Amino acid sequence: MIGLGALLMGGMAYLAAEMTNTIANSSDPNATTKYEGSEFQIFFMFNAFTFIFAFGLAPVVAGAWQFIFGRRNLVLLWIIFASTLVFFIAGRIIRFTT
Repeated sequence: MIGLGALLMGGMAYLAAEMTNTIANSSDPNATTKYEGSEFQIFFMFNAFTFIFAFGLAPVVAGAWQFIFGRRNLVLLWIIFASTLVFFIAGRIIRFTT
């Protein structure tokens, strides 16, 4: 759990850094990649990155808890299950509204 959560967190941190760089350099005429989205799309994108980062943080904390105490923390597991459900519902909503 620790490894998978850390992978999610690292991936989202990398994507956020890359997109920040792309957005910041979009006005440069020599830029090879430019971002042409709206402010709402930037807001939505970084909120998604933050949510996925938090989705990775929960298994890291739960895995560390289990490693230290030798048993699962049911509250953390329910947080993971609830965030999975939120992902599923949000995906369905976005899929059918676009």
